[in-house]
Amino acid sequence: MVMSKPELIRICPMGSSFEHVGRVNGSLQFMAYVTGDFSCRSPNRPKRCWAVLHLFKADGSHHQTLAECGGLADEGLTTAYDEFDQMLGAIEAGNPEITDIWVKPFEIIVDGVRHGLIYEMSNDGKNEWVMLEPRDIMFHGPRWDDGRFST
Repeated sequence: MVMSKPELIRICPMGSSFEHVGRVNGSLQFMAYVTGDFSCRSPNRPKRCWAVLHLFKADGSHHQTLAECGGLADEGLTTAYDEFDQMLGAIEAGNPEITDIWVKPFEIIVDGVRHGLIYEMSNDGKNEWVMLEPRDIMFHGPRWDDGRFST
């Protein structure tokens, strides 16, 4: 079974996983969260904490990412939440509407850490998914319009 990268993925505002998802200034879509750098799963490298704001154009294409590293472990988490509050303040100034968004997969590197909605497929080609990195949340295909994800 040959699968292909989804054109758009639906992300729904749900509980604590996606509380800050929607539209701002009428057309920009946004997704904001605080997360740990799960791509650094080495015992010799402490987890870094990030405040992240992704902005998307009306057609779902990636527009901009603001990602601020708060630092390491607990102290970093406090700093990341301070940064996050500033990001949300900028969003709130644009009259945000919390609603479903439809966005395209993308990938960027910030300070050596992969951020984005990254399409992946199993070696046998039978399973596919999109990972929200570095948050480590998986969206499931082949129905990219149902908003299903797992952590």
